[in-house]
Amino acid sequence: DLLAAITACGEHLERFGGHRQAAGMDVRADRVDAFREAFNREAAARFEGRAPQPVVRVDLDLDLGDATREAAHYLTYLGPFGIGNPRPVFAVRGARLERAREVGTGHLRVRLAAAGGGSLDAVGFGLAERLAPAEVEGALADAAFQLRLNEFRGRTRVEAHLRDLRLVERGEGTGAGGAG
Repeated sequence: DLLAAITACGEHLERFGGHRQAAGMDVRADRVDAFREAFNREAAARFEGRAPQPVVRVDLDLDLGDATREAAHYLTYLGPFGIGNPRPVFAVRGARLERAREVGTGHLRVRLAAAGGGSLDAVGFGLAERLAPAEVEGALADAAFQLRLNEFRGRTRVEAHLRDLRLVERGEGTGAGGAG
């Protein structure tokens, strides 16, 4: 609860406000260090010394053949998306990762190919920092993703925005075994 943590350190702030997952504040330059120390103590107490671990919640397993432009379009009717109404997260299990490459700085672009047919281009923002393209090329993975329409150079196509990948089998030339 971000607002509660900032409220506990309010003596160091000129003003503040927000809610559980977002907050803003004004702090005088001469109070920044004191606020930082107080906020770090508060965060450590709230987390009881354990670093928070991200959790990906999957709403539905999806056959890649069903990941169509029409499906992605109709998903927009579930919005607007935000804290109280997150975008649906889908999963595909045991997809082959093809054409893996890094794009931009630290982003992983791959093609998910399902054993039962169907494929989908995917991008994982920041994932190349954890999963090198050479390591995942050809591997089988479980993928959690949001289905999006991507408009680029006047063309609209469906793509997966990866929330996470879990390697279930390494591809050829990448070593044996191990889950990511």
